[in-house]
Amino acid sequence: MELITHKASNFAPQDAISKMPDNVVTHILDRLPLQDAVRTSILSRNWRFKWTTLSRLVFDKNFFEYLLKTKSENNYEKIISRILLNLRGAITKFVLYIEEQSYAILDDEDVNHWMLCLSRKGVKDISLCKENGPRLWLPTHLFSCLELKHLKLNYCDFDPPASFKDKRLMISSSVVFELVGSLPKLEELEMEFLWCEFIKDDAKKRCPTTFPCLKTLEISTMDLENGGMLSCAFEIIRNSPKLQTLKIIPSFGDEGIPTPAVCSLEDYKTTRLLQLRSVEFTHSCTENELRLIEYLLACSPFLEKIVIHPFCALVPDDELRFATELLKLHRASPVVDIDLN
Repeated sequence: MELITHKASNFAPQDAISKMPDNVVTHILDRLPLQDAVRTSILSRNWRFKWTTLSRLVFDKNFFEYLLKTKSENNYEKIISRILLNLRGAITKFVLYIEEQSYAILDDEDVNHWMLCLSRKGVKDISLCKENGPRLWLPTHLFSCLELKHLKLNYCDFDPPASFKDKRLMISSSVVFELVGSLPKLEELEMEFLWCEFIKDDAKKRCPTTFPCLKTLEISTMDLENGGMLSCAFEIIRNSPKLQTLKIIPSFGDEGIPTPAVCSLEDYKTTRLLQLRSVEFTHSCTENELRLIEYLLACSPFLEKIVIHPFCALVPDDELRFATELLKLHRASPVVDIDLN
């Protein structure tokens, strides 16, 4: 009888996952779709609260489609809030997908509360993706997430500071430096300056902030013909000692008179060398753009490739003149490949 009992125990079901360390179980749950991870609470009494150790919250399109199938879409805000409030540990990643139907349920205050909660949870990666409708207004305490390394915002705006005026934003470069500098561990950053105009004479200010961990930077719709914005671009690049990948897409179309950066190119050349490996630049053959390219080539000894796209088809004379000017520029890197795409 003892022998039979012994054999039966060998074939008894074993719950190997439940015996794993908590951090291993969390690692497994984090890789499941969020709705499946939460549903593990019905497996057994032992699994009832396992999901509360989740460190990655992905409320993506699949999650919202799941709510539609289960007719729970009207509780979208309550479900997200309940999950956030029940989590016991740090949240390393937060993804929120908002499409037209879900935005009718959510409001800016909901997102504000979630951002406040995340700022206290040590979040490192935030993605807020909105497809259409009114822009999503974000609270300034998003910038109190000091552990943040990756930030992706689509169709979002910030509640403008008191220094902003009217619909065309009047912004100080010091505000840009302060906002970005408040995220000391940020590694990837995309900045769009559409409808922004820098305060007059603001180019005289030097950046007091260093962005110590920034590795990837994209600057788009920045008016490089404006001396203030050109100086701002110089300052952000100069104060990013670990920057390796840079993409710049200036704004085009205005016929205003270009103004140079207040600080000369020589001022920047004598400060510090850059760690850039890859640069992508869209140009329209302006003098200010050429000066910025000159700076990048002269101060990047490790640069491997710079791809330069024309904003539009150039007449042959302009194209030849621009290529001739590029060939005259000093290159700190002996291996850099210049691709005039």
